[in-house]
Amino acid sequence: MALDRERLISTFSHWGLEVTRSDARATEDLIRERAAKSVITDIGIPERVGGHITLHDFTEGPETVAELLGNPESAMQRAVGDHICLGTGDGILLMNSETGEVYSWKDRQTLRISSSLANFVEFLMLIQEKLNIAEDENWPESSEEASDAYEQLVHAFREIDDAAMDEAGDYWRETIRASFGSMGF
Repeated sequence: MALDRERLISTFSHWGLEVTRSDARATEDLIRERAAKSVITDIGIPERVGGHITLHDFTEGPETVAELLGNPESAMQRAVGDHICLGTGDGILLMNSETGEVYSWKDRQTLRISSSLANFVEFLMLIQEKLNIAEDENWPESSEEASDAYEQLVHAFREIDDAAMDEAGDYWRETIRASFGSMGF
């Protein structure tokens, strides 16, 4: 399944959420990986997913960890200062501007959670699509439907980015649970 802007906007507008993107000039010197640059400039990044993941507004362009922290002495800036800050979820969400890989920074450690920004955004879209269905169908908390959706998402994520699921499957399982829980499902 290919990621496209129309589907992304349709999915997130269900809850009145924005999908922001940057002007190509704003990414020129910051992002070297071509596919990641295209996601940020052409497709966009959603505002948030459920009540668990909040993402950076990219209309003014991406920002590096170093730009946001401005503290060369911080452990985070020393470790990942040149990474692009994507937002927060289970940790601080970062993108390596050279490779397009997405990481979570938590407890002074990075965990690769996606092999590409496109896969990451697709994962978020799939979670939000399930949340939209849950809302439309008024699923009760901890329902069988939510359990089935959880299993379907884990399976879909594995098909999209098997290597990331091998490394960060627990991260994504918790992210799905927390996203559903944050919305009362």
